[in-house]
Order: sequence, then structure tokens, then C-alpha cells
Amino acid sequence: MSVELIHWIHSHCKLKGNEDANRLLAKVGAGMSQVDNLVSYVEAKTIARGHYRTKWEKEQSKYKNNDGY
Repeated sequence: MSVELIHWIHSHCKLKGNEDANRLLAKVGAGMSQVDNLVSYVEAKTIARGHYRTKWEKEQSKYKNNDGY
């Protein structure tokens, strides 16, 4: 199973060269093939929740599987 996540990066961060990078990447992205994978809202929510739960568990050094949280 392949999972792709979309991560929003705010474009107005006042970083030097940010607008140039945005223009370049927009042109590159427009030329790429687009994959049309339809998923239901429930499926997308489940995938995202699983991703962030795994990420959270890895970041919590004191997390125990049987502590109920």
C-alpha cells in the first residue's frame, strides 16, 4: 500500500529566494503527470491519523503500549 501525504508549507515566510523557488517548482509541478487516486474522507482520515500516531509514538520516549493513552 502506498501512502502519500500533502504537507502545506506557507509561502509567505520572507525567506530569501522563496518567490523564485515557488515559480520554478510551480512550472515543474505543472509538467508532471497527475495521479488520480480517489479515497473516501474516512479512509484519508484513517491514513493521516495512523501516520501522526506513529510519528507521535516515535517521539515519545516514555510511551508504553499498555498505559491506556
